[in-house]
Amino acid sequence: PSPPPGAVAKTDGSANARAGTGAGANDAASAVADADSGRCSLWIDLYTGEPTSFADILEDLHRARVTYLGEGHTLERHHQIQADVVNGLADLGDTLVLGLEMLETYMQPEVDRYGKGEIPFDTLATRVRWSKRWGNYAQYREPMEAARRRGIPILALNARREVVHQVGMQGLDQLSAEDRAQLPAEVVFDQPM
Repeated sequence: PSPPPGAVAKTDGSANARAGTGAGANDAASAVADADSGRCSLWIDLYTGEPTSFADILEDLHRARVTYLGEGHTLERHHQIQADVVNGLADLGDTLVLGLEMLETYMQPEVDRYGKGEIPFDTLATRVRWSKRWGNYAQYREPMEAARRRGIPILALNARREVVHQVGMQGLDQLSAEDRAQLPAEVVFDQPM
């Protein structure tokens, strides 16, 4: 599939990162207009500075042990690209897990029910009060649906919002033992990712 404009980057500990500033045809590295937005879009290899195809990007990501998919949280086209990457890597036979920072770890039982197909996306959102915890939660539907259709586990990665806020405002030392237990034993603050 030709994904809409957006950005995808990969990290695998090597010097092989590619990012897209848009999408083109799978077999051609030429600028095309996205039918929905009318935007001109093109995938660029950040190391060579040359146009590339989404298929080439998937092949590059396929060789990575870990792929991080970032987005502008409110840009729907970025979320569609995330879903396209999930589907593309699954098509290549990769073993995947979709971890989401916008889901808090206490939500995992409901996320598991969603992943098993026991509840739909909207029920998940209602049960975990996601609209109160993450404003644009609905835009994560596409990558989550892609994972669910493929049987890919979905993990809620973040600590409770209140704990994250307290760490940001007061530091780890001010957390109660109960709140501190929600975080990893070792927390490294100076890593870029």
